[in-house]
Amino acid sequence: MEEMEYNLDFTSLWIFFKKNSLIVFFSGILGAIGIFIFSLRQPNEYQSSVSVMPEIETNSLTGGIGQFAGLADLAGVDLSSMGSNEAIRPDLYPNIINNNSFFIFLLEQRVKTFSGDSIVFEDFIKSNYDLEESISKKSILDYFITDKIEISDSLPDDIIYISELKGEIIEKLQKKINAEMDKKTGIVTISVELPDPVISAYVAKLSMDYLTDFVIQYRTDKAKKDLEFLETQIESAKIVYYKNQRSRASYADQIPESAIRFKSADVERERIESSYKVTFNFYNQLIQQYETAKMKVQEKTPVFKTLGMPIVPYKKSGPHRLIMSIGGFVFFSGVSIIILALFNFKSFVKSKVHL
Repeated sequence: MEEMEYNLDFTSLWIFFKKNSLIVFFSGILGAIGIFIFSLRQPNEYQSSVSVMPEIETNSLTGGIGQFAGLADLAGVDLSSMGSNEAIRPDLYPNIINNNSFFIFLLEQRVKTFSGDSIVFEDFIKSNYDLEESISKKSILDYFITDKIEISDSLPDDIIYISELKGEIIEKLQKKINAEMDKKTGIVTISVELPDPVISAYVAKLSMDYLTDFVIQYRTDKAKKDLEFLETQIESAKIVYYKNQRSRASYADQIPESAIRFKSADVERERIESSYKVTFNFYNQLIQQYETAKMKVQEKTPVFKTLGMPIVPYKKSGPHRLIMSIGGFVFFSGVSIIILALFNFKSFVKSKVHL
C-alpha cells in the first residue's frame, strides 16, 4: 500500500518569499491606499455620553415618604398599601432606548448643529450618511432577493408604517446610539456617536430625557389615574353633601328643637339627618383617599441622579484611518501571500511515496 508524505522545504519557502516580496508589499500598499480612500469618504464621528443613576424602588416604607406614616395616621391617611407595587426594573431601561418607538420620536426632533443651524434630526442623518443615495443605488438583484410588500393606506391608527428609507435610518441609529446598564452599580449609560459634536451631545440629552420621562410616566400612570378618578368622585360627592347640608339646615330653621312636633316631623328629621351623615362620611372618606393618592403619586415618582451632563466632544472618536489603513495593508498582504502560495505550492512542498 502506498502512502504519500509531504514535507515543507523551508529553504525553498524563504526563496519564494524573497522573490515575491515586492508583489506582497505593493499588494498591501494598494490595499492600504484603497482602505484609506474609503475611510476619507466616511464622516468624522464624535461620541458623547451621559450616565444616570436610577432610584431602586423597595417594597417597604422604610425611608422616603414612609417617615410621614405617623403624621398620616393622625390625619386619617392610610399609607400601608403604598410600598408593595412593582415597578419597571432598571435592567430593562436600555430596552426603552433600543426601541423603534424611541428612534421614531428622535427622528422628528429638531437639533442644532455645530454651526448653529437648526435641522430635523432625520434630515441630518440622511444628508450625512447618504442613505437616500444608497437606497436609490440598490442593484436589481436586491429587488429579487428582498420581498417587498404593498402597504394599504387604510391602516389602523395604532399601527405605524415605516418606509424602507426610515427603516435604513433606524438600523443606522441602532449602531450609533447605545444604552447599557452596569449590573453592579445600577448606573445606566447612554452613548451617542454622530458626525456633529453638538448634535451628538444634544441627542444624548434627548435620550436621557426620553428614558426618565418614560419611566416616570410608567411608574406614576396608575396612581395618577386613581387620583383623577378620586377628583371626579369628590366633586360629585361634594354636590350631594352640600345639598343634604342645606336641607338639614333648612329643616332646622323651619322646626326648631324646642318646638312641639308631630311624629311625622321626627321621621322626616331622622331621614334628613341620616342622608346628611352618609354623604358627610362618604365625602370625608374620599378626601382622605385623595390625600393618600397624592402622596402615592409622589412616592411612585422615581428620582434620577444625573452623574454628568453630556459634554460636546472636542476630538473625533472615529474613523481611525491610520489603523484602518494598517489593517488594509496586513489583510491584502496576507491575501496575496495565500494566493501566491496556492499557485506555487509544489515549489516548496516536497512529496515522497512510501511503499
